[in-house]
Amino acid sequence: VLRTSTGRILIISAKPEEARDLQFFVGTKNYETAVVPDVGSIDFSKPMPDSIIIGGFPKDEVYRSIEILRNNQRTRNIPIILTLNIFLRDMESIGLESSVYGGGLARMLQKLEKKG
Repeated sequence: VLRTSTGRILIISAKPEEARDLQFFVGTKNYETAVVPDVGSIDFSKPMPDSIIIGGFPKDEVYRSIEILRNNQRTRNIPIILTLNIFLRDMESIGLESSVYGGGLARMLQKLEKKG
């Protein structure tokens, strides 16, 4: 989803610790970050980011945020990254052992293909 190795990422998170962790992670990858607590706090008159990360909100809030972003002309084509709240004990059961952390999506797709 991250199209380039640098750029601007908007993090939407109401949890300061989560926002800080996400900022640290993407900041170490040469991305410039900004944080807002919810989608309603986005200033659509400013330059838009290259990607948007939506933090660990309840399912209904995530759906509402995506709907707002996709219905806005300025954000409808911006890639959205969703974070998952997964306990470490559950990571292995879905194929995300800590030794392969970061390759989770590819691993999940492989597991789904094997089951289908």
